[in-house]
Amino acid sequence: MKSNYSVATSMITSGNLSNVTGKNQLRKKLWTCITPLMVVMLFLFSTNQLHAQIIVESGSASADFGTDADVQAGITEYIYEAGILQPNNVNLKSDDWFMDAGHGTAEARGVIDVSGPGPSGNNTYSAGMIVPGFTPVDGKLWLDAEYLRDPNWAGNNKDFSIFKGNSNKNADNPATWQIITGSNPQKNDLIDIFGHLRRDGLTTADNLWAFIGASTRSADGSSYIDFELYRSELLYDTNTNTLSGFGPDGGHTGWAFQQTPWEITQLGDVIISLNFENGGSNIVGHIYIWVKPSLLPGGSIIAANALIPTGNEFKFVIGGNGQPVFESGDGADGWGYAEIELNEGHTDDTVAYASINANAVEAGPWGTLFGPQANQIDNYPADSFIEFGLNLSGIGLDQSTVAGGECGPLFGGVIIKTRSSASFTSELKDLAGPFPFGDLEEVTVTIEGENVECNSDPSNPAILSAVTGTPCSECWYAWYDVDPDANPSATPIGTEMTLEVTEEGTYWVVVTAPGIGGAGTGCTSQASFVVGTITPDPIVLTCPTDVDVDCTDDITGDFTAWLNGFSTSGGQGTIIETYTATVDGTPVDFANLVAPTDLCAGQVIVVTLDATDECEQDPLPCSSTFTLLPDTTPPALYGGDDGAAECTGSDPQQNA
Repeated sequence: MKSNYSVATSMITSGNLSNVTGKNQLRKKLWTCITPLMVVMLFLFSTNQLHAQIIVESGSASADFGTDADVQAGITEYIYEAGILQPNNVNLKSDDWFMDAGHGTAEARGVIDVSGPGPSGNNTYSAGMIVPGFTPVDGKLWLDAEYLRDPNWAGNNKDFSIFKGNSNKNADNPATWQIITGSNPQKNDLIDIFGHLRRDGLTTADNLWAFIGASTRSADGSSYIDFELYRSELLYDTNTNTLSGFGPDGGHTGWAFQQTPWEITQLGDVIISLNFENGGSNIVGHIYIWVKPSLLPGGSIIAANALIPTGNEFKFVIGGNGQPVFESGDGADGWGYAEIELNEGHTDDTVAYASINANAVEAGPWGTLFGPQANQIDNYPADSFIEFGLNLSGIGLDQSTVAGGECGPLFGGVIIKTRSSASFTSELKDLAGPFPFGDLEEVTVTIEGENVECNSDPSNPAILSAVTGTPCSECWYAWYDVDPDANPSATPIGTEMTLEVTEEGTYWVVVTAPGIGGAGTGCTSQASFVVGTITPDPIVLTCPTDVDVDCTDDITGDFTAWLNGFSTSGGQGTIIETYTATVDGTPVDFANLVAPTDLCAGQVIVVTLDATDECEQDPLPCSSTFTLLPDTTPPALYGGDDGAAECTGSDPQQNA
């Protein structure tokens, strides 16, 4: 393998120097300029096979995003071509983390939402993408982005997520890690963390790119940083220093493969491991995937390698001793991280780019923290900010390459760690995150709803609401009044989160989550709901008990009280009461019904009450009878002036 110096020199001398007088003088000037940056870095998937290496070019504007050791859109600080630093070309489409006024062009955009208050104090702070996930922007599909400010341990400050002691290693089951609130050496202190996923186009046929950035509080010595991508979404409790949410395979999600034909059946966890040595002048990188050798086709890494076809994007690294580069650790149960490299046939593909700022570059709108006291400054000092870009499709880490993978996440959660040395198994120091990154959980849905009223009033519909198991702002909704599984050509009757209905029946909703191809391309979930008619309270008819009076009673008062004893209750809406009446068997108009006046002859009045409501309920009518008893006492003469007898069997003054 060529040394870094010889590779860099060969790249420089291969540049176009025809328009410059004095090649040696220019070569010297170029070398002076770019030695701190180390123009060409070897992304080492193997230490003994040159063809297995991925050439990490120093800076790129891949998929219109600048991996160029700065954070400002429209600026291309450290992009080299044939070993020659290119000028800051404002016509180059170069999105980046932030878009500050006066920088770049209108075509370049910042991906981070800066509308929030920004970091304050020694607290964690995060900001997401400026547009919703899976949004097409300028012909690229923006999938996810995250900015994270990690607490620091400058002075008396403490970071709530650092590793304790030397027992924490990359290949351990992360459930065994000891994480505390405390401090570590300054050079290991992470400050600003960036992550962005996008496609170089709008479909799954376009390459999926991951861009990552990080700054440290010191540029002294060497730095060793790991970007660990989990399929599960990790959680961290700052009160208990507890990390949770690990995968089921030794604390991770393992990779799975099918032998015939060879294909990935499940993507698992990945580490991108970068070493910045000699003050950041040399960048060496490795990629590892989480596997259990005995579960691989052939039962071992070496046997699996022999089965991998040439056209596959990657294969496992076999070290100089003839053994695979594989590390397992505490609690991993035989699982571990195996290093991978580009397979034959991909030697000319550049799938990785890295860059470190050789000089100070402007920070974002919130500035950054740097130095022993974590001072607030407006720029990243030289060799304190790194960027890395990886073509996930080019190396075979794109979920769209997995059969049936549209329901799987691009990733779940990300954590960034620093190590004490270049060894992959060296002591872990700082931990930033976790934060969700391309997490596409399978959506689940239920329907909350109500029945319609019996009169189906369009102005008062029943509301059906689709409720997803997890918040899903980018989900698509489709409502049907027929089963969409049985009627695949059915047209939706609604496409919002809620549906208004005025008729009883069964209704279905199909919810589609964002997928690896963008909004509406992910997993679906279906639920149904039966809308019935509201059963109103029954109509209750109340009729008074029968009343008998005689001519000695308060006939008018008793009659009025009897009529007031008719009533209705219950029902839906307006109750329509119907009264019918007879007097001595002859129908009369109820509205003209009065108390009996023929006190001697007696009288029988019957009133029947019937009712209905807006739901056309039809209860059984009820009736009651008011009877004036005839006077059967023989009349007596009391010497009236005219000698006529009074109609009474008692004192006639009672009837005066």
